[in-house]
Amino acid sequence: MLCTPSNFVSLLIAQSHTAPLNLVFYGDALLVADGDLSLPDNLALAHLLITPERCLPVGLLDGRYCQTTWIGPAHSLLEGYAFRRLRSLFGAIDDTLLAVAGRAYQIAEWARTHRYCGVCATATVQINGERCLRCPACGHAAYPRISPAMMVLVKKGDSLLLARHTNSPTGYFTALAGFLEAGE
Repeated sequence: MLCTPSNFVSLLIAQSHTAPLNLVFYGDALLVADGDLSLPDNLALAHLLITPERCLPVGLLDGRYCQTTWIGPAHSLLEGYAFRRLRSLFGAIDDTLLAVAGRAYQIAEWARTHRYCGVCATATVQINGERCLRCPACGHAAYPRISPAMMVLVKKGDSLLLARHTNSPTGYFTALAGFLEAGE
C-alpha cells in the first residue's frame, strides 16, 4: 500500500537545488528513462523547454528537493525517455518514489486544470505560502481536490477476501476499496 513516506516533508515554497527530482507528467503518465526508469535531470527539462517557473514544489525526499510539472501534446519527446502511466510503475520503481510521484501528479494536475479562473477565465496566480491558485480579477480561489477513499481488508481466520474488477486490464486481486462522498 502506498502512503506518505516517513522520510518525506511536504513543501509549499520552491527551493533552489542543483539536482532535484523532476516529476514531469503528460496526463497521468510520468516521464522516465527507457532503461532504468530514472527521472529526467535539469538538462532534460531544459531540452523540453520547461522553465523553473513552470515547476511546482512537492517536498523533500530524504533531503532531496522534489518538483513537478506537466507538458502538453505540443511538446516533442525526449530521446531515451518515455511516458509511463503511474499504475504501470508499481513494482518497477521504489514504492517511496512512487508514493511521492502520486502526490506530484495530483499537484501537477490541479495546477494544469486551474490555470484559468473557473468563474471569469482570468489567468490565476499562485498564492505564496499555501497551495492555492487565486484569480486576481474576481478573487476566486482554487485548492487541490480532496478525494476521500476507503480501503478494507476482510479477514476470517487465515483467509482474506479479495476482489477483482471485471474490467481490470491487469487481473490483479486486491482488497476492497473505493471513493467516498464528503461526509459519508
